[in-house]
Amino acid sequence: MNSVLYEQTDELRQSSGCRSANLKYVFYSHTHSALTTLNIDSLLQILSKYSNPDDKTKFAVAFSGGVDTVVLMHLMHCACQRWNFSLLALHVDHNIHPDSGKWMQHCANFCDARDIPFCSTRLNQFNPSERVPEHEARAARYSWLKKEIAEGDFLLTGHHKNDQAETLMLNLMRGSGARGLSGIQEATPFGKGTLVRPMLQFTKEQILEYAISRKLSYVHDPANDDLRYDRNYLRHLLLPAMQERWGAAIENISRSAGNLLDSRSLLDELAEIDVFSCRTIGSAYLSIGCQLKLDELRKLNKARQINLLRYWVRNYSIPEPGRQMLNNFLKTTVDGNAEYSEMDWEGYKLYLFRNVLYLTPNLTLKPRKEKVIWNLTEPLVLEHEGIRLVPRPVVGKGIDVKRLSAPVSVGFRKGGERFRMPGRQHSSKLKKLLHADSIPPWERKMLPLIYDDEELVAVVPWRVSDNYLATKQQSGIDIKMELISR
Repeated sequence: MNSVLYEQTDELRQSSGCRSANLKYVFYSHTHSALTTLNIDSLLQILSKYSNPDDKTKFAVAFSGGVDTVVLMHLMHCACQRWNFSLLALHVDHNIHPDSGKWMQHCANFCDARDIPFCSTRLNQFNPSERVPEHEARAARYSWLKKEIAEGDFLLTGHHKNDQAETLMLNLMRGSGARGLSGIQEATPFGKGTLVRPMLQFTKEQILEYAISRKLSYVHDPANDDLRYDRNYLRHLLLPAMQERWGAAIENISRSAGNLLDSRSLLDELAEIDVFSCRTIGSAYLSIGCQLKLDELRKLNKARQINLLRYWVRNYSIPEPGRQMLNNFLKTTVDGNAEYSEMDWEGYKLYLFRNVLYLTPNLTLKPRKEKVIWNLTEPLVLEHEGIRLVPRPVVGKGIDVKRLSAPVSVGFRKGGERFRMPGRQHSSKLKKLLHADSIPPWERKMLPLIYDDEELVAVVPWRVSDNYLATKQQSGIDIKMELISR
């Protein structure tokens, strides 16, 4: 199977508006027989790998109105009549091009004519006069889409085999490893649901042929012709030249991505084994997932150390730090025998403390000064600190509410606080108690303090003061602390 580069006729070189797919295209490719036919049966065969759809299954299509998503939406509409699942169109107007509103209306009309529910949003954070970075537009689009996908739902995108080739080439130019060069996966977790790319094994030529044969209209974003964008440069200049020289270039690049995906899977399996051997339970309350023992990490060679750390981070849906950044961190921690070290990137931090590695969000280092009144019955959201406090009734532990004189207040350390540990007659400096219990230094100012008037009741979720601790068979309130996304 071979992909295609098409030259648009003058009629198709319009800066905006809807196109009719029965217009002419000039194909520059070697003719060949398609190995797979793009139709309802092939689409259903791909989707059946991830779901057995019924009337409770919801598929949402990221519907831009371009030819790829129009074909996907048309196929899904036909499949819906056979499978009777729920179908929804999700459209994002980036509000960059002056005609973007017309494109949204075209998408709405397409769906209205077929009784497909249509949901759209307009993003206003971009200046129409400025060139928008690809990754920023994609991040904003995906952020909204994730909010619309409920648990068990599927989001479908129109990625195809040519996109796969472009992605591999882009990552090759960035010096990516096996993970980046393995390209786009057919299915990945997405928010509470699953992202599926059911057209990934089909070429752009096949998609265009489908649109032409059914006279489907679609929109064209002129930004897709802007050669200042790396992907467009590859799509319009580099890959066509490669395709002219090597007729099966797109197909072979896609096959290479598949081979590298196998290598990536093996690296992930190795990393999973290494994480299991290194994992431990540290003393932090605001870290993400498990912690890692530095002594065990030192037993691995440098390549496995980096592979382990990137897998560990990725396993919690966190962007991977760069290889050079990890190299520098490992040089300080593993090779340099540092007792404390930290590394931050894209809103997250990696800490070393007392031979344990912790992964955390980039916590607020200056928590609020004022106290917050709390009734201890409803969850309390401390958005500035990125924390949620959730109370729950318990027996034989937690805070004995009968000992409280009034609604409690919640604050944070300022210095000089004293705390009475359970079973002790006298209070001690809280700073020394936290240090002695190996609470990491970056958390000591971030643990919420519960006060009854001016007396310290509890340090959440560490300890309850001996003066307020519920004893056996007494009812108490236990407070769970959760991280919230910001």
